[in-house]
Amino acid sequence: NILILLLITNISIILSVHDSLNFFINPWERKCFYEDFDHNSSARTIEIFIKSGGYLDIKFVIHGPLDLSDIRVEKFEKVVIEEYIDPSKELESETGTYELQFKPTESGTYGICLDNRQSSFLKEVSLDVRLAPRPAPIAIQTGGEPDISEEEQTITRIQESLARINKGLNKIMIKQLGDRHRLDLHKETNVMSHKEVVYGSLFETIVFIAAAIFQLFFVRRWFSSRHASGSKQRA
Repeated sequence: NILILLLITNISIILSVHDSLNFFINPWERKCFYEDFDHNSSARTIEIFIKSGGYLDIKFVIHGPLDLSDIRVEKFEKVVIEEYIDPSKELESETGTYELQFKPTESGTYGICLDNRQSSFLKEVSLDVRLAPRPAPIAIQTGGEPDISEEEQTITRIQESLARINKGLNKIMIKQLGDRHRLDLHKETNVMSHKEVVYGSLFETIVFIAAAIFQLFFVRRWFSSRHASGSKQRA
């Protein structure tokens, strides 16, 4: 029974997925999310990924610590971190996501803001704030072999196997997330490049048509003037 319970618990932990917050930011809009931080606690990992919209760039700012009056009017002055996120910075990480470890020196409420006020494109953004992973502890064994039962040895072996499986699954999920983000980045870049090519070709076509019409009008007028001058000379 203990083995079955341990197996189910570890499998549920392995299969659990941390969901991110997905939302849209309109052109000339800023969205802020508020998080309480304690300077004595562990650092937080902030992950930002721009899924679609324009050139996949956005301004990222952390303000704080904030008072309740600041939050109500969204009038922030204390800038802790200010960064301009673009695809080149997202592709620096293994998952193709902009990642930041944040641990403030002062406790309080901080505003995590994504500023799209300098853009004319609707942006789809994924935001995730969670505790930063801690390094795995190193087991040090001293003295002789401990006197443990066969059941405890079996439990230990199962835990080690599940830990290896969990580590392998995490690597697979990170790889899949990175590939998916890279595909999204390349897809959006290709769409923007395609639009630029289409608009450029359309503009060139309009210019060529206008030049052809002008040339046709000019040549017709030139022949008409020559015909009129020839008629006057014969008269």
